[in-house]
Amino acid sequence: MITLFKNTEEKEQTISILKDPFSKDNVESIHMFISKKIFSKGVDIQAHIKFKNGETTGGQKIVADSFPELISKVESFLKNI
Repeated sequence: MITLFKNTEEKEQTISILKDPFSKDNVESIHMFISKKIFSKGVDIQAHIKFKNGETTGGQKIVADSFPELISKVESFLKNI
């Protein structure tokens, strides 16, 4: 059997550090990328949204077929979290 924590106190302390990062107030950065595909025609259009709440981090990747669609998807995502 694998022991992850030395005792109950250590377990509770470790778990209390974990916080849900996915909220509007915890958005750390939004990066949007348009890059040419190397082996096929067209471009990749995507956004990466990074979140941080204390020491807990998270990320969301959004992909679209056009830049206006990407903006719309990012706005919609942020309104619904």
